[in-house]
Amino acid sequence: MWLDVEQDRQKALRLLALVGSVPTRALVAEVFRQRPGWSESDIERRTRGILEGPDRFARELDGWLRPATTGARPFLDIGCGAGPLLAAAARMGRSAVGLDVSLEWLVVARQIIVDAGGTPNLAAALGEALPLADASVSGIVSLDVIEHVSDQHEYLRQIGRILTVGGVVAMATPNRYSLSAEPHVSIWGVGWLPRAWQERYVRWRGGKSYAHCRLLSVVALRRMLRSSAGLEPRIFPGEVSKEEIAGFRDLKAWLAMGYNRLLRVRLARAILIGVCPFLRILATKGGEPGGRVLRGVMRRVS
Repeated sequence: MWLDVEQDRQKALRLLALVGSVPTRALVAEVFRQRPGWSESDIERRTRGILEGPDRFARELDGWLRPATTGARPFLDIGCGAGPLLAAAARMGRSAVGLDVSLEWLVVARQIIVDAGGTPNLAAALGEALPLADASVSGIVSLDVIEHVSDQHEYLRQIGRILTVGGVVAMATPNRYSLSAEPHVSIWGVGWLPRAWQERYVRWRGGKSYAHCRLLSVVALRRMLRSSAGLEPRIFPGEVSKEEIAGFRDLKAWLAMGYNRLLRVRLARAILIGVCPFLRILATKGGEPGGRVLRGVMRRVS
């Protein structure tokens, strides 16, 4: 596992001691400040991204995430991290439970949810060992998680196990065969290499580790969701968010806005799905999301 559990526990205790005496922004920044090699500009950029997260997720909750987050039962956020999705849901009056492997991030999530006027319902757990009963959840969201878990098949099997028949899971992950740079390390071409070469290539190009990241293609995702979780998926390209575009320079921002416009054309989506930067998945247990649902998602996706 990529996380040192005892080290994470100690970091969480130190962070917990700051709660109430520093603003939330300082709490988030402190997490990034403990990471070696991070500049103040890096810390500020990532902190701002987390604090702006609830506003972005509010749009997505009423867009493509709506089928997984509006059932009668609370939805489950697996890999909730700092809790921006849970904070957005709290603002909108939607009940949710958040799970994450990191106690440090759960301390931050607790504060961000409280700031949004919500009641935190959080627990530390591995995605490969979900502490929930069979068929106990009707909606699951798990964003940018599958590429980091140690056993992707077991992670999906657990999701399929706890999801009710007719339940919906929404997932997002970078596309292995994207034509853009790999987002975790900002290096081009990583996913196009054989698995055995990727770690060495990333260390050679950027001096970073790539030991705990395994991106999947559209074909691999579809096959794995069906075989490991018993889910029927619809996979489609994810748009570039307004917040990301705001941080781009002129040409890159123009290209990103053009890409978003292209995704509203059915033929363009079909062409781009294999090489787009990010993938979004809506999958159901015991059936396929209806065409009307997917068309609604495509109109409202943020």
